[in-house]
Amino acid sequence: MRADLRHKSLVDVRKAQEPPKCGSTGVGSSSYFMPKLLEETLGTEFIVIAGYQGGGDTDLAVEKGEIQCRALTIQAFFSREPHHTWRAKGFVRVLMQTGRTRDARLSNVLTLYELMTEYKTADGSRRLAALAIAATEFGRPIIAPPALAEDKAKLRARLS
Repeated sequence: MRADLRHKSLVDVRKAQEPPKCGSTGVGSSSYFMPKLLEETLGTEFIVIAGYQGGGDTDLAVEKGEIQCRALTIQAFFSREPHHTWRAKGFVRVLMQTGRTRDARLSNVLTLYELMTEYKTADGSRRLAALAIAATEFGRPIIAPPALAEDKAKLRARLS
């Protein structure tokens, strides 16, 4: 979240009269489903603007003020520009992390699991969250119909 906004925490996002706008490449990306997951588990509200061509375009939109937030991995946040500069200049504020334990580099930022405990998130939504963020532990599943052509099934096996 841009640090110059009134959203200092997810509590502020929950109370906001106007939801912050987050950027996404598309509905199949984590940058889309993470704000939606926060809505389901914590009662926040976001407007997700999908269609950015990639992370760089999304970052530029944040810098220009076109959107106020984006979801990305901790690895990406600590590995490349413009995130190094954003951190150095205090341009952004991390509101939540998805790991079961806090990353040492963000030791003051609550995890989704801590927040779900604080907000007494229902068990079904907790299970949904665990499934949605499990991809960082085992990768993304590939789902196909039973009658998948053999050449495509072989491709799937190579990707596994």
